This record gives sequence, structure tokens and C-alpha cells, in this order.
Amino acid sequence: MQAEAAAEVVGVSFEEAYSDRLPEWLITRAAELGYTNPTPVQQETLDTVLDGHDAIVQAKTGSGKTLAYLLPILANLKPTSSVQALVLLPTRELATQVARAARQLAAGSPDRLLVMALMDGSGAKRQRKWLVAEPPQVIVANVQQAESVLRAGLLRMGGLRMLVVDEVDECVSTDPRAPCSTACSPRSCASRSRLWPVRPSVRR
Repeated sequence: MQAEAAAEVVGVSFEEAYSDRLPEWLITRAAELGYTNPTPVQQETLDTVLDGHDAIVQAKTGSGKTLAYLLPILANLKPTSSVQALVLLPTRELATQVARAARQLAAGSPDRLLVMALMDGSGAKRQRKWLVAEPPQVIVANVQQAESVLRAGLLRMGGLRMLVVDEVDECVSTDPRAPCSTACSPRSCASRSRLWPVRPSVRR
């Protein structure tokens, strides 16, 4: 994951603004990856979600919205073998990108944080076995595969603390039966939403 050079940043750093609400390892790891100052959408999202509120985020490509939801997800994980965060995306390609970014950030944790990229394809059977044997803390999935494991009863949602539906309009158009409504009880953060046309970037 590389910092998005084109994204506007605010004057305050992550350390200055969130040292009391984000773990030190996460702020350090973000800085190592080139993220020292939040973008406006990251600041608004973090201020909302870290205060315990749900959020609907609408932001342009390159605004830093992925980091805006990955930081609070990783900040609130417990080092236990249970699915605590579910990120839904419309395509395999986007899910791969987000899972890679999450793993790069999680690598800085002193605890063992597991991120699973749950997607349809040749590795689906292996992923399902892993999901049952050692549930990861974070699952990043395309909607079709998430729907499949939910219907098969392989994804236990009892420990879920955060749900993210990224590109929610495309997720629903890709599969109208997507598990968004099934798992919407935890804190949620949706980006570029057509279902909830919120402007500006974040509304509480």
C-alpha cells in the first residue's frame, strides 16, 4: 500500500489528533507506509466512528476512504480467533486491493492479526476450511462469496463489531441478495453510497 500523493491532507498529524484513540503501533505503521497526516475524509470519518457512531461516507477516488475505515477496524480488534470485522466489496479486484492494504497495516501489530481475502475462485475451498478452523479477525470479501459462506453457515457473526460496505451501490447491483441487510447490526461504514446520498463526506 502506498500513500496517495494526490490526496489533500490536513495540517494535523495522526499522532497529534488520535494518539489517545488509535494504538501507537497503528500510527507508527501508517507513518511507515507514508501516511502521517489524515485527508479530510479520513479525519471526518475517524472523528465520527471512533466516537462510536455509524457513518455513511461519500468520497471521490483518491480521497483516502480505504484508510478511513481500515484504521478504526484495526484499532478495535482483539487478538482472539473470531470474525470481528467484515468488509464487503463488489469485485474480486477491489477486495484483493483492500485485503492487501489491511495486511500491510496489520503487520505492525504486536498481536497476531489475521486478514482473510474471501473471494470466489480456485482457493475458495481452502478459504472455507480456514474460516472454520481458525476464524480471522478481519474478512475482506466480494459480495458473492460472502453470501455463499453465510448461507452455508460457515461465517459466524456473533463476534462482529464492524461492518463496512464499500461501493455499496455496486455491491447491491452486483447481487441484490448481498448480505448487507443480514449483518447490518454492528457499527457500519459505507463509502460512495447511492442508497444513502449523504453530502458532504460524512454525516452523523
